[in-house]
Amino acid sequence: MMMAKVAMLFRNQQMDTSVAHIIEAVRLAQALAALRNLPKAGLEELNEATLSILCNGEPFMMGLLHDGLIVSDRIGEVPEDIPKPPLQLDIERQQKKLRLPATAEWKDFTLDLRKENDLERSVFLHRLLLLEIKWGTKTNIAGKGTFKEQWRLQWNPKFSIDVIEKGSWGNTTEEAAAKYVTSLAQKTIALPGVCVLLENTIPAELPAAVESLIFQINNLAAASGDGVPLMEVIPALVNVSRYGNVRKVGAATVLGIVDSMVARICVSVPAACTGIDEDAAMHLMELCAKMNDALSLLQNNDITLLWQQTLRSIAGSKSTSPVIAGYATRLLANFKLR
Repeated sequence: MMMAKVAMLFRNQQMDTSVAHIIEAVRLAQALAALRNLPKAGLEELNEATLSILCNGEPFMMGLLHDGLIVSDRIGEVPEDIPKPPLQLDIERQQKKLRLPATAEWKDFTLDLRKENDLERSVFLHRLLLLEIKWGTKTNIAGKGTFKEQWRLQWNPKFSIDVIEKGSWGNTTEEAAAKYVTSLAQKTIALPGVCVLLENTIPAELPAAVESLIFQINNLAAASGDGVPLMEVIPALVNVSRYGNVRKVGAATVLGIVDSMVARICVSVPAACTGIDEDAAMHLMELCAKMNDALSLLQNNDITLLWQQTLRSIAGSKSTSPVIAGYATRLLANFKLR
């Protein structure tokens, strides 16, 4: 029976499979079972016989057999009368409401965040990502601005296990995601890690979790006496502040943190540019480039003016590393050309 299905699969793929091949494969599987003192051939013996006789030893054809017959691409169903965890019920309700079917096939969605339904879709998918249920994969859209998102969805049956595991955090996606993120934030002591978590949480519209993350970022930034590590998180925070015009969260608080961080950076960075080797100078120059791009995107006059004064201090000091001094001079020249 198994070999008959294998023959049907290969023939559907326009691959030559004769009756003689099937007979020989069955005999080989039975011989292997006899050599191993087994009462009858199992899946391992059938696979080895198929690889030798039908696939001519080509692993690629066995991969086709594995995907199309042994595992298949069909998703089973659980009877409706079987009790389901509350989180699973909420996810299924959201999928039906937002018209996001859970299928094994790839489905692409381009979301316009200015439309209410597309915004709700985006929020739902971002919450699932925070819960580490990676049903959707987000990709960038060139030239579409901040109002467009591209998602590719493919449901995997193992996600049901993930949903059950995350059900202990809450009965809805909103509640579970908020509590799970808050728990992750409490375990994360590195400032860049918390900033990345905040950047991923903002699109999910979880005000309580965002407030908790911002509070932790503020505390970590205040406790940091070195301004160089703070430069690594400024681009992420500036990117977060851009969601204020689309997402239902305020960016004023994030902007306040950026303001305080930039002040700390501008005080400590000029001293950090002195007495360093070439590798450290190149690393610091890269951080200055990223920070300069982020502050230019922010378009805040007070912050820009403070950054320009810092660049003048770096460029004008005789103790500054020549590489950084030259780059600071170039950045200042770019400001004058605008």
